[in-house]
Amino acid sequence: MDYDSPVPSEKLKWFQTKVNLDKEAFMKLDPYRPLFLDEEENFTEYFFTHFHEISETRIYLDHEKHKGHLQMLWLEWFVSLFSEDFSEDFLAYHWTSGLRHVELGIDHRFITLAYSYLRQFCQESTMTGIP
Repeated sequence: MDYDSPVPSEKLKWFQTKVNLDKEAFMKLDPYRPLFLDEEENFTEYFFTHFHEISETRIYLDHEKHKGHLQMLWLEWFVSLFSEDFSEDFLAYHWTSGLRHVELGIDHRFITLAYSYLRQFCQESTMTGIP
C-alpha cells in the first residue's frame, strides 16, 4: 500500500463535520488528558484481554511474529489520542493507520469493536478517575 499518497484532507474535514468533531470538541478533552494518559498500560491490557477472548482474534495474538508488537502499537495509538493536538498531522496519522488495517485485511467489524472497547475503557476511567 502506498503511504506516500496524499491524505484526503478535504474528505476527512467533511467527515468531521458529519460527526461534529472539530477543534473545539477536541479541546474539551484537555482537562482529562492526564487521566487517560495515566491509564495507558491498563488500556493495552484491557484491549488485549477483550480481543483474546474472541477466537477469531486470539489466534493472531497468540501467534504474533514479534510478541507484544500489537500491544506496543495499541499503546502508541492510545497515547496519540490524548497527547496530540487536533491537526492535519493527527488526521494523517490516523488515516495511515486505517490504510494499514485495509492492507492487512482486518475485518472492519473488529475495528468498530475496537473503538467500542476504547469508549468503554474511557467511560470506566472517567467514572473512577473523576470525582
